[in-house]
Amino acid sequence: MITVYIKPNSLFTNPARWFVGFLAQHLQAKLSTTDKDTERVLKITDEADSDVCLSHRFYENLDKKIFNHTVHFAKEPLIRAENGRIDYVATIFYMVNCLQEYSVGNEDLDKYNRFRYEKSYQAKFGIIQENKVSDLIEEFVRDTPILRGVFLGKTRRPSQIFLTHDIDTLYASFVQDGFWAIKRGRLDILCRLIINELLKKPAYFNIDKILKIHSEYDLKSTFFWIVTQGRSEDGIKNADYKLQNQRVQQALMNIQKGGFEAGLHKSSLDLSFETEFSHLPNQHVKANRYHFLRFQLPQAWQTMSDSGVRLDASLGFAECYGFRNNYGLPFQPYDFRTGETMSLVVTPLNVMDGTLSYYMKVPEAKITEHILDFFEKNKENSVLSLLWHNTEFSEFRFKPYLKVYKEILKYIVETKIQTVTTRDILASFGH
Repeated sequence: MITVYIKPNSLFTNPARWFVGFLAQHLQAKLSTTDKDTERVLKITDEADSDVCLSHRFYENLDKKIFNHTVHFAKEPLIRAENGRIDYVATIFYMVNCLQEYSVGNEDLDKYNRFRYEKSYQAKFGIIQENKVSDLIEEFVRDTPILRGVFLGKTRRPSQIFLTHDIDTLYASFVQDGFWAIKRGRLDILCRLIINELLKKPAYFNIDKILKIHSEYDLKSTFFWIVTQGRSEDGIKNADYKLQNQRVQQALMNIQKGGFEAGLHKSSLDLSFETEFSHLPNQHVKANRYHFLRFQLPQAWQTMSDSGVRLDASLGFAECYGFRNNYGLPFQPYDFRTGETMSLVVTPLNVMDGTLSYYMKVPEAKITEHILDFFEKNKENSVLSLLWHNTEFSEFRFKPYLKVYKEILKYIVETKIQTVTTRDILASFGH
């Protein structure tokens, strides 16, 4: 047990308390805090005997609610104290909690009111695929004598993989794949689509197929379901299926029987989490991922925390894969309203199928290489979250992506990377 003295009643007191809890989780260690300045403790103060350098300027700006990354990361993605040394507490606090996204203007948002990747410090410095916070923790341990003797060489753990699927549509194959087939003169595929439609076997209604594929590799995954229909004011379409439908209910039962998990895919409509979760039966954990990744911070985290949501899996950029907060592991955000740590566990979204194909325009033949290269570079200190929509398991327009996914599953099995569920994540990262 290492005790950390944090100077009370200072601008940095609560952020430093959050940092100590976060550090303990990352190091899988017991760290306690005290407001009594005693001997043989790690000291976080603004005085000469502090074990940590603090940037007065950062905490003053934080108190003024100045969050823009151009202020804090003007020349480099680091916050330095007035003596030029790195303020590890401030830098990690800023990155992990996505403070660059707080109080953004309309020019920073896309047409769906999402924070734009191109406006981020990750885009500015080209570090979206770097698990930089883990590296900073390792530096902090090495540079801090009290920690170095206990944790040096123990700051890394094997990565795990979190497999997920967002169920946006079950019935759109006839139209979407049909237009695709017509444009390419594929009358054979068009005929198959027509037959599927007549037999009421839509290609995207493929939950059992997804379960079967995973069972062949002895792997489990999580399905996020939309529980409402209709369009939002900004044109986002929600489910084209009804959760009360008998076939959908059967699919949910099969998910549960197979040991898989179901979570909420929060709609773009102005409905409460309580209302939407009430329509989703038998969820193991109150887990969520926002539809279209449409959310803003910190409001989304605050709303989920207040609503009893246990885990959120939305924290990723639609436009680019990697680390939206430059950290690879699940964490609990800081609540500026209370100065405490939220009960919500956020597990970042790292890779989404549509990111590579639609936004980044990666050629189909290169998608597997991109994903597996990212996994290989992050074999430590990450829960690598992969989103593969049910549409990409069909054998028409998205047939190449079904092959990619199977290659990913093969990689997981061959490299013996452990996969995790929402329950596993909460058991390891929730308090």
